[in-house]
Amino acid sequence: MRKRLGIVLTAFAPLVASGCSEYFELHVRGSLEEGVFFVVTNAEGDAMHVPLREFQVASAEGAILWHIAGTASTGRVAYGELPRGFTTETEATPLRVGGTYLASGNSRGRLSPPAGASVEFTIEEDGSTREVERYAGATSPPPAS
Repeated sequence: MRKRLGIVLTAFAPLVASGCSEYFELHVRGSLEEGVFFVVTNAEGDAMHVPLREFQVASAEGAILWHIAGTASTGRVAYGELPRGFTTETEATPLRVGGTYLASGNSRGRLSPPAGASVEFTIEEDGSTREVERYAGATSPPPAS
C-alpha cells in the first residue's frame, strides 16, 4: 500500500522540494456521520490559516476522489464542501469504511515558493477517521523548541 501512495506523493514532491516560507501540517478529523474535515496547524499543533491554492483527496490506488483549486486563506476544509474562492476540478466521491486515503494541500504566498502537506488516513469500522502518517511541506524541519 505504501508503494501505491508513493505515486500520489510523487505528484506533490516538487512542492515540498522547492522550499517554503511557512511550515504547516495537515490533519484529518471527524467521521463519516459528522463529516470528514481537514485542519491546518503549525509544528506545535496550533490551528493556522494558509493561502491554499489546491487541495485533493486520493485513494490508496492513486485515483483522485476530490480535487479543488483556487485562492483562499483557510485553516479548515470539509470533504466535499467547496470553500469560498475555490472551484471544483473533480467532484467528491463518497469515502468508504475500510478505505485508505491521502489528502494533500499546497499553498503559495505572493512572493514565496509553494509549500505542501499531506495526511494519509483510514476510515475505521465505526466510521471515524484515523491518521496513518503525515507528510509536512518544508525543505527544512521547523525550528526546535
